[in-house]
Amino acid sequence: MEEKEFLALQRLGLSNYSVFVLFPAVCAFYIIFGYVLPSFIFTEIALTILLLSSFIPRTIFFIRYPHQIKRKRFLFETISYISCLIFAIATGFLVKENDGVFSYYFLNIYIQPAFIIFTLVVACYMASTANRISKIYLAEKKNRDIKVG
Repeated sequence: MEEKEFLALQRLGLSNYSVFVLFPAVCAFYIIFGYVLPSFIFTEIALTILLLSSFIPRTIFFIRYPHQIKRKRFLFETISYISCLIFAIATGFLVKENDGVFSYYFLNIYIQPAFIIFTLVVACYMASTANRISKIYLAEKKNRDIKVG
């Protein structure tokens, strides 16, 4: 493994796991609370910025080093991630509040649970990829330590 790839792999560790943790939380927050109160809007914006700041380096790494992930898996994770985020942001507009009670969009008892389950499935795929990448990093680091020591 080249030095440049090793350093990129080293920086990727935190991004991989933060995407896994933040992704379902952000999606759930959007579809449950929507854009009802200013505090929700600011929280959603902050969480989305944190999420994107983790997802973008992860995506760039896999584009630069495609041998680290299978193409189909990369496409599935990326397309699913983006579509889930767009769906969550769009459905946030449909949430209304009446006297402290949140009312949701049409068929929410069917759509929200299915969406949350799919979001968790995508997050599990991303966690699996993060775990595999961390194992590759640890093996390479161990290999480099043996060569140096």
